Amino acid sequence: MKQTVCAIIIFILLCGCGRDRKQIVTNPSLNAAELTLEAGESAEVIVNDADVFTVGSSDETVVTAEADVSRHKVTVNAIGAGSAIVSVYVGRPAPLTVKVRVTQTDRVPDISDQLDDRSMRYVSDDLTLRYDDGGIIFESNRRGRYTIIDIEARRRIVFDAGEIPGAIPRRLEKATLTIDGEPISLRYASAEARSNDNETIWYNLATTDNRRIVIVITGLE
Repeated sequence: MKQTVCAIIIFILLCGCGRDRKQIVTNPSLNAAELTLEAGESAEVIVNDADVFTVGSSDETVVTAEADVSRHKVTVNAIGAGSAIVSVYVGRPAPLTVKVRVTQTDRVPDISDQLDDRSMRYVSDDLTLRYDDGGIIFESNRRGRYTIIDIEARRRIVFDAGEIPGAIPRRLEKATLTIDGEPISLRYASAEARSNDNETIWYNLATTDNRRIVIVITGLE
């Protein structure tokens, strides 16, 4: 009887030890080793079998990375053309890595969602300045250079089209943009559309990291 009881106890202990070993022994991995993205795109990488981790990028001008530990994922954001390594640190001497190649796109931004609104404004992913909101000033030197000022927020945007466009649509090869004194690199700029009465022009811009910007000018030219 004693032998039977001892055998049962040993079996229970062994089962318990087995469960402990399963909880302790992990093998973290990623569901991707390489990514190819266009500038402006994002992708998610799943982190398997790791409850705690941090992330980093070898070149944040090409790629940034954000950790979402609760969802076991890393969001990879393609910023500019080039190559970079995203590292996921899971408590090992060497991190898990993803090779990321970012290519530049030549696609023209779609601004069809803006063409029904003729109100004067500046619209980007993170900032909208509308003349009819009050406190927003639009100025022009009548040679295609526009200054947009938010008095309260002390923001200043200067867009120089480089020319007064004739036929539209027209690619603007000399266009420049500064925001609060900082030059913004443009990969594309055009006078994309004009109203039937010639009073309103829709300017279509794309930065080198593929952020879309729309500037609508009415009655200043």
